[in-house]
Amino acid sequence: NNEQLLSEIRMLVHQIYCGAIIGKGGQHVKELRQTYNLDIKVFSQCCPLSHERVISLRGKPEDIIECIKNIYNLMATSSQQPRGSPLIQYDPHNFDVYAVNEYGGFQPPSGVDVRSGYNSRGSYPSSGSRGGMYPIQPLPPLVDVPYGGGPGLGTRYANPALFTSTRVTLPNELVGAIIGPRGTKIQQIRQITNANIIIDDQAIPSGNGGGGGGGGDRIITIEGTPEQISRAQALLQQAVRQSGLWRP
Repeated sequence: NNEQLLSEIRMLVHQIYCGAIIGKGGQHVKELRQTYNLDIKVFSQCCPLSHERVISLRGKPEDIIECIKNIYNLMATSSQQPRGSPLIQYDPHNFDVYAVNEYGGFQPPSGVDVRSGYNSRGSYPSSGSRGGMYPIQPLPPLVDVPYGGGPGLGTRYANPALFTSTRVTLPNELVGAIIGPRGTKIQQIRQITNANIIIDDQAIPSGNGGGGGGGGDRIITIEGTPEQISRAQALLQQAVRQSGLWRP
């Protein structure tokens, strides 16, 4: 059965390379399909909160390997190379079950009730992790702190009427993960989201005792539109997860 001999690989590439891989009028990707006898699809939408797009390759394993080598060569010789802003790699914690078909993530396993089995970010409620682009267990959300809001920031926002503020807390020992060396990480998040993020200098007593050792919590104020605030919170959580400092 030839169907049983077929494999599929989904690889992530920086969106800037996709033009070189597809080629003018789809010429390059058409040649790749014909040369290696593969089903190849370059998804048009980036994975959630990232600069990466999915390329799906389906066929015989040896043909897939040779095709990937060719794709890497197209990327290496492309006139378009990432410059300036840092690459934001896809984090499986940001799996979005409702947009999975648009960006090329894997469908949830059969038998999982999407309506009750996923939270708003599309992550499994059970413990454990799943490789690739399947959803994996997220960190608990940052803790909301009641806040009365504040004045808008004028022309910085397209519609100042949408400006709002929220405050969240983070264990003091994890703050370094979101600040980064010489403030590079927090500055990157500010630039990506255009949100105003302020970290209090002084820690307050911890309200839940989670996230590691002592040291209390730091209040983080995030100002912007609801969309900017939501994205900033997601990137702050991602920075903590990727730092390796979080111990559930």
